[in-house]
Amino acid sequence: MLQVLLDQMIDNDVAKALRQRHIDVLRTCDIGLNRANDAEVLNKAKEEKRVLITLDEHFGDWAILPLDKLSDSQGECFFLPSGSC
Repeated sequence: MLQVLLDQMIDNDVAKALRQRHIDVLRTCDIGLNRANDAEVLNKAKEEKRVLITLDEHFGDWAILPLDKLSDSQGECFFLPSGSC
């Protein structure tokens, strides 16, 4: 089953629509991460093997949150830049 973590700016209607399609959805605001920094949010997604969906075009500023520090043999991190879809 697909597991998703929605960042704080994703509307609850999106969560509802995904759940109707039997997708396991967590919202950062529902699990106490609505004020968390990018690293905390990304680590939660990685820890639970969830796809992270965010509208934050500056999420994970790589000067502060370098990608090579987040990947390990347990999983991979993939990012689709804002506006690429």
